Amino acid sequence: MKRIVPYFLAGGLVVAAAAYLYLRYRAGPDLAPGPLPGLVEQLPADAPVKAFIDLAALRLSPFSAQLMALAPAPVEDSEYKSFVQETGFDYSRDLDRAALAMWTDSPKPALVVIAEGRFQRDRIMRYALRSGSVRKHGSTDIYEIRATPAAGESAKSNAGKKAIELAFLSQNRLALAEGVPLDAALNPSHASALDPAQRDRLARVAGASFFATARIENLPENLSLQGMHSEQLVHLLRSLQFASLAGRPEGDRLVLALDAECDSATNAFQVSTLLDGLRLYGRLALEDPKTRRQLTPQLAMLLDTVVRAGEISSQGNRVRLRLELTPQMLGAPAKPAAHGVESVP
Repeated sequence: MKRIVPYFLAGGLVVAAAAYLYLRYRAGPDLAPGPLPGLVEQLPADAPVKAFIDLAALRLSPFSAQLMALAPAPVEDSEYKSFVQETGFDYSRDLDRAALAMWTDSPKPALVVIAEGRFQRDRIMRYALRSGSVRKHGSTDIYEIRATPAAGESAKSNAGKKAIELAFLSQNRLALAEGVPLDAALNPSHASALDPAQRDRLARVAGASFFATARIENLPENLSLQGMHSEQLVHLLRSLQFASLAGRPEGDRLVLALDAECDSATNAFQVSTLLDGLRLYGRLALEDPKTRRQLTPQLAMLLDTVVRAGEISSQGNRVRLRLELTPQMLGAPAKPAAHGVESVP
C-alpha cells in the first residue's frame, strides 16, 4: 500500500516537480490568480509545501492527451494492478482533483493528501481492513494500513514502519496521511489557520491547473554547487525564502511559471543576474557538438528552447521565470503539417 499513495498524484504533480528544472520568466502578471480550491483549504496550514492538481481539467487539454500517451501504463506495476482490481479505483480514470501537504524536516517526508473523485467506498474499506485496523475520530472512521511485509522481511521489522491512514470525508472525497496523524490533519482549526501572507501566495497561483508552493527552509550548512563553494552563491541561496510553481495547458502547449521570493529586492536582482549568466553558459555548452551528442534529441531540443526562450528578470523581491512546453519537447512525435511536411515546434 505504501507504493499506492503516489499514484493519486501521478500524472500532474510529478510533472510539476520536474518542471522546476526547465523554467524561465517573461515579465508580466501572475500566471493564474484565483480563489483557493476547497481541497487546499482543508490542508494543514503549517505544512511548508503544498500542491494541487486538477486532473479533470487536464484530461480535456490537447497537450495532456499527447503527454499521457507517452507515460507508462500504471497497470504495468503489479502492486498497482492488484490495487485497481480490488478497489475499482484507477487514478488515471477516477481521480479528478488532489491536494497535498508535505513536511520535509525529517529523513522521510510526512504528507497529507486530500483527493476528490469516484471511489467505491465499500471495496476500498475492505481493502484497507485486509491488512489494517479502524478507529473513530468523532463520526469519522480512520483506517490504519500497514504495508504487506516484503519477501524475507519479518513481521516485527515491518511493524516499525510508518502506517498510511485513510478516511472518507464524503462519498467522493477522501484523505490520506503518512508520517503524521490524520486526526490532527482533519482538525478544522488546524486546517483553516492560513496566515494572510500564505493565503496571498497561494492565491497568486490558485487558478492554475496545477501548482505547488514551498517555504524554503532548513538549507544544509555547507552549500556548494557541483563541489564548488562560493560565498556569494551561498548568500544568494540563503536569501531565497519562498517559491511557487503554476502550470496550465493552453491548446497544445503547457505554460509554466516559477516565482521565487528573496529577502530583498537587491538579492532578487542578483539571483536573476546569476540565472541569466547560467543561461548564457548553457547556450555556449549546447553549441558544442560533443555536448549535444551526449543528449537525446528531445532533451537537446528542450534545453535549447529553455536557454534561448527569453528573459529572466526580477520584480521587487521576486525572481520570475516562465516557459511554454510542447509535447514534442518532452518526446512526443512531431505532428504532421499540411502537405505532409512535419511541423517544427
